[in-house]
Amino acid sequence: MSENEKKQTNKIENNENNQVTSEQSKQSGQSNILSIISIFLSIVALMIGIIALFLPQKLAEEVNKQFKNVYAHIQTLSTNVNKLNLKVNSLEKQIYQINIVLNKLPERFVTIDKFELLKEKVEENSRKLEANSIALAKISATITALSKDVLNIKEKFDNITNKVNAVYQEVSNLKNTISALNKGFEILQKRQNNLERKIAQLEGEVKRKQDVILRSIKLIGIIPSKTGDYIYIFDVAGQTVFAKPGMIIDKRTNEIFIRDTGKEIVTNYRIIPYAPEIRLNIQVKTQKSYNLQQKKENKVKIKVKKEDQIEDKKENKVKKEENIKIKKEDKVEKKLENKKDNKTEVKNKTI
Repeated sequence: MSENEKKQTNKIENNENNQVTSEQSKQSGQSNILSIISIFLSIVALMIGIIALFLPQKLAEEVNKQFKNVYAHIQTLSTNVNKLNLKVNSLEKQIYQINIVLNKLPERFVTIDKFELLKEKVEENSRKLEANSIALAKISATITALSKDVLNIKEKFDNITNKVNAVYQEVSNLKNTISALNKGFEILQKRQNNLERKIAQLEGEVKRKQDVILRSIKLIGIIPSKTGDYIYIFDVAGQTVFAKPGMIIDKRTNEIFIRDTGKEIVTNYRIIPYAPEIRLNIQVKTQKSYNLQQKKENKVKIKVKKEDQIEDKKENKVKKEENIKIKKEDKVEKKLENKKDNKTEVKNKTI
C-alpha cells in the first residue's frame, strides 16, 4: 500500500471515529433529556397524588386513571428509547471492533476492496445512527407534548381544588349562620315563654278584680215603676244603687249592664235569680279589705316587674356570652383557613 492510501485510510478512520464520538455525544445528550423528563414526570405524579387527596373520591379515581394511562404511555416510549440506545451501542461496538481488526492487520493484506467494504459498512452504520437519532427526536417531541398535557391537567385540577375550597368556605359560613339562627330562636323562645307567663299573670289579675266586683254586688229588691218597668235596687260595695234594665249601674264596677228576661236578672258577670225576697249570701267588701287587696296586687306587680328585670339581665348576659363565643369561633376558623392557604401556597411554591 502506498503512502497516499495510508493517509487516505487514516483520514477516513479519523472521520469515522469523530462521527462515532459525535453520535455518542448526541445519544448521551438525549439520554440526559430523557432522565430529566422522567424526573419531571415523577414530580408531577407526586403533585397529582397530593392534589387527589383534597378532591372527592370519584374525581380522584378518574384523575389517577388518566394519569396512569399517560404514565404507561410514557413508560412504553422510554422502553423503546432504551432499545434504540442498545442498538446504537451495539453498532458502535461493531465499528470499534472493525477498527481494532484493521489496526491489527498487516499493511500488505489491506487492499482497496476491503477498504471500500469497510467504508460502505461505516456509511450504513452512520445512516442507521441518523435514523435512530431522528426516532429519538420524535420520541422526545411526543414526551414534551405529553408533559404539556400533564401541565394542562394539573391546571384543571388546581381550578377544581379552588372550587372545592370555595364550596367548603360557603358550607362553613352556612353552618355559622345556622348556629346563629338557632341561638336567636332560643332567645325568642325564652321571650315567648316570658310573655306567656306575663299574660297568665295579667289574666289572673283581671280575674281577681272581676271576683272582687262580683262579690261587692248584691240585689236588695225590685220596685215597679210608673212606666211599667221595674227599678232594681243593688248594694254595690255598701252603696245603694237604683238601676233600670239596660242602665250602667256603676262605672266603678267596669260598666255592668243588667237585663230583665222575666225569669232572671242577667248582668255581664253573673245571673241573679229573679226573687227579690231572697238575699244572696255574698260577702260585701269593705273599703279596708279593698285597700288591702290593692296593696297585694301592687306587690304582685312589683314582684313581676323585678322578675322581668332579672330575666332581661339574664338574657342580655346570655347574648353577650354567645356573641363572645361566636367571635372566638370565627377567629379560630379564620386561623385554620389562613393555615390551609399558607400550606397550599407552600405546596405551589415547591411544585
